[in-house]
Amino acid sequence: MVYKLLVIAGVVAGIAGCATTPLPVQEPDNTPTHPTAVIETHVINEGIKGFFPYESTDRNYCRSNMNREDSVLKGTGTFTGFLIGTNNKALITRLDRNLVWTLNPDKQEYTECPVTGCRAPSKPVQAEQKSEQPRQQHEPDCTMKIAKTSFTVKPTGQKQKINGFDTDEYKVAWLVTLQDNTARKTTSTLNVDVWTTPVTPALQQALDMEAAYARGYLGKIAPSASDKILPAEVGKMIMGYLSSAMSPADRSAFLAVGREMGKIKGHPISTRIDWNMQGNACEPKEAASGNRAPTSASGVVSGITDMFTKKKTEEAESRPILSFVVEVKSLKVEPVHDSMFAVPKGYKLVNQK
Repeated sequence: MVYKLLVIAGVVAGIAGCATTPLPVQEPDNTPTHPTAVIETHVINEGIKGFFPYESTDRNYCRSNMNREDSVLKGTGTFTGFLIGTNNKALITRLDRNLVWTLNPDKQEYTECPVTGCRAPSKPVQAEQKSEQPRQQHEPDCTMKIAKTSFTVKPTGQKQKINGFDTDEYKVAWLVTLQDNTARKTTSTLNVDVWTTPVTPALQQALDMEAAYARGYLGKIAPSASDKILPAEVGKMIMGYLSSAMSPADRSAFLAVGREMGKIKGHPISTRIDWNMQGNACEPKEAASGNRAPTSASGVVSGITDMFTKKKTEEAESRPILSFVVEVKSLKVEPVHDSMFAVPKGYKLVNQK
């Protein structure tokens, strides 16, 4: 009995000791602060035909010669959530030092490369080749050409406050008619619902910082086309889906923006994009006969997805090929410590330039 009481007393004393153990004291950040554009965005990507959906939150710190992007990526689908879970990453680009640091906060590791990128490994990494997006099913050697395009922008007059921004709504309809060599046609419909806010002096200051960094960055690497309404990632996903059914010239022209884009006033705060295709251009014979082979991701998840192919195909038929939402949570200039643009103490370098 006495022994049990001593044990209990020891356990209680241990708990009490743990409860009163002070937390580690965080060292104060004594590095200087400078005005920095801080931009936070949230993305919901439902994936091509529902494959590899995810959500991401990015917090971007931008100065004219340096940039840091902290991102949290979370797989939201049954398979994506299992395969990638939640990933944290930080990317620091220092134009003044011609360096890019990629941080892995979970492992406290980082890689270092020139702004133009590290040399590619001598052998391809197999894991990176196993996560393809679904592609359009089509007849072998059949290609589609652009027959007609239509691009309209209409202000709806609707207003609402989003994340503290006063916004106005615009509806964008982007129709592209594709035709194969037997005159069969398919119509691509891209509907964009965008809410924009007037560019105030404070907002303009943040945008100017971002633009100054972009000019410096493009001076280091080859420029790439971009559009303020259609995120570059959306264009990449659409082109990936159509890559085998269109010529390179037509793929380049497919996402060409019409002059009516100038009707959209202000800076986008919330943008929803829905893309679909209707028609039978380059449609394979098995699809025309009602026995369409289901589209699924290949590679590492193929064995898993095959068990659910029928269900996934039925779901995909009832919704757009791609749905993508991007929302600006915050956009302003704040004083930020210089330490945000440096590798934290204790991080281990795991590669060489």
